[in-house]
Amino acid sequence: GAAALLKQHPKGSRIFSPSFSASSVPALSLVFYPHGNSNAKPGFCSLGLKAPHGTHLRYRLHVGGMERFTDLRHDVTESWGFTDMCKVEDEVEDDTLRMGVEIIDDIDAHEALTGAGSSRVEWRIGNMARKLQYYRRDVALYSEEFAAGGVERLRLKFYPGGRREADAGWCSLYLEAPKGSELRCRLSVGRRSLSFDRLEKFGEDSVWGFLALCPLREELDGRGGLSLGLEVLEARGLDGRLS
Repeated sequence: GAAALLKQHPKGSRIFSPSFSASSVPALSLVFYPHGNSNAKPGFCSLGLKAPHGTHLRYRLHVGGMERFTDLRHDVTESWGFTDMCKVEDEVEDDTLRMGVEIIDDIDAHEALTGAGSSRVEWRIGNMARKLQYYRRDVALYSEEFAAGGVERLRLKFYPGGRREADAGWCSLYLEAPKGSELRCRLSVGRRSLSFDRLEKFGEDSVWGFLALCPLREELDGRGGLSLGLEVLEARGLDGRLS
């Protein structure tokens, strides 16, 4: 049972699930650290998904009643998931610990980011009907990292179901940038857009954007897709140069 498993495996010890296929992706396996990997907080377990190199997926991991969302990028060679997944003993029920993964989408098949390196970047997201079943209120969807307006390591952070404080049906969109960057941008969802009033300096949280940009479903196209955009109007990178 779960109690015996927790006793047998010290911190840093891992267990691999049998190999399986999901959503037409072969050779997947879960990697579970009952007492967490070397970087986990005391009492927390770690859980990740191992997949063939080059796999590009969005997925949901769960241990007991705790679920968390992430995505696996092309260049990941080890398992990818959460160091501090949850407090493991809280999720044991009847001496049983259940865990699993659900593949939400194949990123390469349904998403594309274009314009990286210029001042205008478009993030095209397909299969939104399925994503909306998972990315509900306060659950974020991240773009891949890109450069725009001379600033590196930017990323869009999109809440299809909106942040907790947003009105029902409204989506939220933010830009992540390295600490110290200054940008004035226009963010868009479909035909709707909002702009920063001034150069905003990115601090510790490294996020600026809009809690309620627009009602999401009004901006879906006829195929259930969505276009998100970033236009850099003015930028000052970490080197202090204005562009």
